[in-house]
Amino acid sequence: PRFSEVRSDGRYSITHYHVLQTYAKINQEGFGKTSSKGDTIHFALVHCTIETGRTHQIRVHMDWLGHPLVGDYKYLTSEDAKRDRTWCNRVFLHKMRVSFKDQDEVKRTCLCPMPPPLEHVLASLEAQEELDERKVRQAAAGYEEAVEAEDTKDSDDKNEGDSQRPPGGSPMPSPPA
Repeated sequence: PRFSEVRSDGRYSITHYHVLQTYAKINQEGFGKTSSKGDTIHFALVHCTIETGRTHQIRVHMDWLGHPLVGDYKYLTSEDAKRDRTWCNRVFLHKMRVSFKDQDEVKRTCLCPMPPPLEHVLASLEAQEELDERKVRQAAAGYEEAVEAEDTKDSDDKNEGDSQRPPGGSPMPSPPA
């Protein structure tokens, strides 16, 4: 196939995700398979953390959940990809944080702010609720580290052994290599 897919016999992979913000936009272009002119299209800004590194993992898992990425010409219908290109000229996917151990086994983290073209796309959408600054801080700091720090503060209220996984994450098979 021309794209990867979730399959029961595929390689195991895990993507954790949580919604940072939801948005809406009126389909002014008047084309697209999933909406008509004048329809409201809903979007979400999502933070994903992957435990495995499969080809197109985030793209495949979000599509499998029924929420393909904006502008994703591989996983959207051609009509919807064409509609998205009128207001977002690339796949809306950005790696804001990457961590690795250097040759001395010291953990290094690089942060990259959202590029201006993607900021412009977000500004063109109508936010559906107030942005949760705590979620943004968690995403920037690394979700697991932020949850761990907050859980330490609230340890009296927690039972020992509670999960520190982000909400929404679930194991999903990923496509064969």
